Amino acid sequence: MTPEDTELNAWLLPETVANGMVTGCRKHMRRLNSLHILRTFLLVFALTLSAHLPVLAVSGPSLPTGLWVTQKISEAAADPAAFEAAVRGNPHLSGVCLATGWKEIEKEAGKPDFGSIDKAVAVLRRIGMKYELGIKPGVDAPPFVYQQGAQSFETQIRNPHRPNFGAAVTIPVPWDPKYQENFSRIIARLGERYSSDPLCVSVVLTCANFMSKEMHLPKTPEDRAKWSTMGDYGPKLLSVYKKYTDEWAKAFPKQQVTLHLSQVLN
Repeated sequence: MTPEDTELNAWLLPETVANGMVTGCRKHMRRLNSLHILRTFLLVFALTLSAHLPVLAVSGPSLPTGLWVTQKISEAAADPAAFEAAVRGNPHLSGVCLATGWKEIEKEAGKPDFGSIDKAVAVLRRIGMKYELGIKPGVDAPPFVYQQGAQSFETQIRNPHRPNFGAAVTIPVPWDPKYQENFSRIIARLGERYSSDPLCVSVVLTCANFMSKEMHLPKTPEDRAKWSTMGDYGPKLLSVYKKYTDEWAKAFPKQQVTLHLSQVLN
């Protein structure tokens, strides 16, 4: 796991430095205030999440427990036999987290291709293995989203452990209506296709993402300055998560909706 994959989108914590001069006491108070803001946000979000998720039926699929492994859907679909052998070769495995970028399964608006997911799921059905579905937007949002006029956010890859370190990338602004229109549609289509599968026991709550399915967004000082130009982004982001908690839960009413929450390191 890379450093980037173990951080929370800390850009939610506002900068409070005045005129570039901060005393040791003010630095200490700023850290305390930041921790208080973060804890308050997480508490509010956790309460919101619990209030919106449906109660799982007793007869529904069991919750994910035990040893699970993450598998890129594209790799599993490219060589189903190897994927099956790998899964069968680990008798301790309880489930597989299937992951793919949104643009890999929907290259044209409204015309998704679930062929790769179907191939991976077919293997797991033969084995009787539980699985989780994770669809990542962020840098993997399809180009047509921007062609339709969705607002974009330009930044760079800051993680030195990635092969494309320093490259310019674009993500959709999470509360943009055109982005939400398209992402909501693919969630609904996924639900229509896989929510009735008893082996599908979980889906990942994605909606506001950067490089991964975790709740990261670009957060360098330059990035935060850009977010600030968009107004009071904190409430907007919370509204995004509330909206997509509902939408994932509606599309997958018998599945657990999981949030990949990351730890703040600073």
